[in-house]
Amino acid sequence: MVQAKTKAAIALVVLLLLVGATLAILHGSRPRLNVILISIDTLRPDRMGVYGHRPMGLSTTPFLDTLAARSTVFTNATSTSSWTLPAHWALLTGVPDQVHGVVNDRIPLPEGLLTLAEILEGEGYITGGFFSGPYLDPAFGFARGFDVYESCIGADERRGTGRPPGAEDARRGAPRTRFRTNEVVTSRRVSDRGLEFIRKSRGEPFFLFLHYFDVHNDFLPPPPFDTRFGPPYAGWVNGRGVTSDPRYRADMASEDLDRLLALYDGEIGWVDRNLELLFDQIDRIDRAILENTVVIVTSDHGEEFFEKGRVGHRKHLYQCVVQIPLIVSCPGRVAAGRTVEDLVRIYDIVPTIADLAGIPCPGAVQGESLLDLLNRPAPDSTDSGSGRSVLLDLTQIPKENKFTRRTAFRLGPMKLISVQERALTGKGDFPSGGSLVSETHELYDLATDPDEDRDLSAEQTDLLRKMAAACSQMVVEMEDQARTVRSGLESGKKNIISEQMKKSLDELGYGGGQR
Repeated sequence: MVQAKTKAAIALVVLLLLVGATLAILHGSRPRLNVILISIDTLRPDRMGVYGHRPMGLSTTPFLDTLAARSTVFTNATSTSSWTLPAHWALLTGVPDQVHGVVNDRIPLPEGLLTLAEILEGEGYITGGFFSGPYLDPAFGFARGFDVYESCIGADERRGTGRPPGAEDARRGAPRTRFRTNEVVTSRRVSDRGLEFIRKSRGEPFFLFLHYFDVHNDFLPPPPFDTRFGPPYAGWVNGRGVTSDPRYRADMASEDLDRLLALYDGEIGWVDRNLELLFDQIDRIDRAILENTVVIVTSDHGEEFFEKGRVGHRKHLYQCVVQIPLIVSCPGRVAAGRTVEDLVRIYDIVPTIADLAGIPCPGAVQGESLLDLLNRPAPDSTDSGSGRSVLLDLTQIPKENKFTRRTAFRLGPMKLISVQERALTGKGDFPSGGSLVSETHELYDLATDPDEDRDLSAEQTDLLRKMAAACSQMVVEMEDQARTVRSGLESGKKNIISEQMKKSLDELGYGGGQR
């Protein structure tokens, strides 16, 4: 009798174990996903091998090409602005600029918005962030939710060939950059610190955010990347002072512009090489790590090389400065070798990570998970956006008692750009108030005119009116959401920016945030 009861008990335990295992399988129970989010500052997708760029027959991104083969690549991803601060807040909160409100460097992120690091920290993740540009500094609030958040800007690591900085350039008559920060090499340090963080995670689920800045001007790639992507050159272009040297202009000689682009390509190649070293080392620690990790590679904005008459960014909202790369990899959960053409936004990344990791997403998040696109059985080339729209914003610092606000509204392939000049009549006018002085519009069909060469606003007046009405409605809805998010904040709270931070921004060429 006792033996029979013992057998029955054993059978019951086995049955319960089998039921538990079956339920775990049915519910997709797996170890908690790690998350690696990589932001490569100022990176244009059309200068990457992943997107078909092959200068001198070479890919600028051989490692990312390999990663893309195991990933889904988005060809129609957009930022929310053309400069670092608001775009990164959209990336890390899942809301557009009009909701988080950080449109200049004196406005803090609302405390009511959770960052991705805070979301994952609340779910038990170890969180680490390593940045290499001044606008990612903790002074702007980016350390929120991170167990470790460190600058990788080292004054002892200058870009160059080992000769005294500027020695050869002086003979060519090219001035050195005014901004010391632009000359600092940071990619290797970012990768090294990220690797150290993973080693210390000791098998715990982790979130690692890596910000690579070397692609940002000045364009001074270390050898051999300084000569890899262009023919021999003996002219004056050395990649320094790109936004300050008056010789960099729209009518510069074609061979000089080609050299500038080759240096930019070299910076991309340099960052790609450091990503390769990072992932090789992660594999050496434990190959299983990356098999259980979602990896997302993107950028905050692009760079103009006189396509619209200027060089740099934070000047307008054309595609060359707002279109960004987006590569999503997650073995077993994201299709490999897929390309998606749908319109997606930088603020769709937070809900996508939450969806993949199986964790709840805060109600304030405005982005939409891309999981449906990542797992769609087959790409639909006729679908230009799955109904997604996006409102971009660039509010420029006031000059002579007025300021310029640029907005761009995307709906499928259509893009409306509006430029407002507003007068400053009081201290509270900036960034959204002030009386309207003038307003102009441009309208483009990106399906037939991806370079925005043909303004349709004069000939498609009915479409212009409809796009403007839809844009206005979206602005109203976002303003309502922004009020909800900020309702619990202290009145008049400001970001506190130290004198050292202002100096760093000056050295970078942002004039204490005024550029």
